[in-house]
Amino acid sequence: MPAGFDAGWRARVLGAWEASGAGPLRDGGVYYAVTGCHSECPLWPRWRKLLAAESNAPVQDYRPQDYVDAFAAAGLQVSVKRFGFDDFVPATKSREYYPSILDAICYAAEDKLIFRCEKRGD
Repeated sequence: MPAGFDAGWRARVLGAWEASGAGPLRDGGVYYAVTGCHSECPLWPRWRKLLAAESNAPVQDYRPQDYVDAFAAAGLQVSVKRFGFDDFVPATKSREYYPSILDAICYAAEDKLIFRCEKRGD
């Protein structure tokens, strides 16, 4: 992430969590968040250009650690794993976002992440 943590972004992440109905969580409550759009995804440089061309909103660049830090700042215990998609991927997907079929398979299985955020009592 660029130097100087974007407090506005952190507020948006936590605001989305609150708006989802998950927050505030009771002790022992768990919230899951999934993303594959992060700067450590090998496809991100390509996707960033495509999204910038298709959207009026600025495209953000965040690492998985930035998501961890945002949830941890809200007092949540955070763990993460690969999404691990193990089903069939449609072979006729557009090559605009996935240059090869292996990119489509690897993205879903390896680059997409699921965060588990648990509220623990003090």
